[in-house]
Amino acid sequence: MTDVLNKHIPYLYKYRSLVNKEYVFDILKNHCLYFPTRSGLNDPLEGVIQPIHFHTLGSTYFIENGYLQPEFNELLEEYRILSLSRTWNNMQMWAHYANNYKGICIAFKYNDVFLNAREVKYTSKRFKYIDERDIVTDKEFESIIKKNLLYKSKNWKYEYEYRIIEKTSEPFFYFPQNCIEEVIFGNILEIDRETVVEISKICNEQNIKLSYITFCTDYFEIKKESFSLYLYLNDEYNPYISNDVIMYEGQEYPIRTHFIGSDRIIESRK
Repeated sequence: MTDVLNKHIPYLYKYRSLVNKEYVFDILKNHCLYFPTRSGLNDPLEGVIQPIHFHTLGSTYFIENGYLQPEFNELLEEYRILSLSRTWNNMQMWAHYANNYKGICIAFKYNDVFLNAREVKYTSKRFKYIDERDIVTDKEFESIIKKNLLYKSKNWKYEYEYRIIEKTSEPFFYFPQNCIEEVIFGNILEIDRETVVEISKICNEQNIKLSYITFCTDYFEIKKESFSLYLYLNDEYNPYISNDVIMYEGQEYPIRTHFIGSDRIIESRK
């Protein structure tokens, strides 16, 4: 399998919702990602492959109707899978995994802790391993399981997924603080203002770059711009609000101007 370094991919990305923002704070403050087992993933066909017969292990570990036998399912549950993507600007990923653009996307450097990430293969057929020998060693069997977990249906191809697969009981994947390169906000007009401020302060303390996405005017694409907490707090990112001042009896009064269609509504901000 090809690793991230050999593919010259500088970053891997994790899309997260902010519905339970404490999970995001766990990533940013405690430098850990949830490390689920197969049953914690959202594809019911994870690990379900074509029948393989091992004479020394009984008749077969797989039944013909496509479901895993309980014994093999227990073996799969000993492994944990960290799912990442190689792209930050995937509109489907923002919709599915970042609460319809109201979440964030975190960029991780591919330093040592992520070098075991492997590219997922998308296919119309299930992974098939055939071995005509009577004996398969534990090491070979572990290799079969890991390869199996790197094959997914073509329906998931848009994820451009990379995975780290480890046999462990540890429910969290820990990484050094300097692994996080950037946090990209989704639609900041729809994200809770307090949450934006909290995340911004954490990132500023750790010298993590901040960006936010915008939508292209000519194409069905998204792009990103540098994010400034100062400008955000002064509503500079809101296209429907401009900040001005008016003179009244020799004094300046700050106002907020809303543009709704062709109308201009002025309200005092003092």
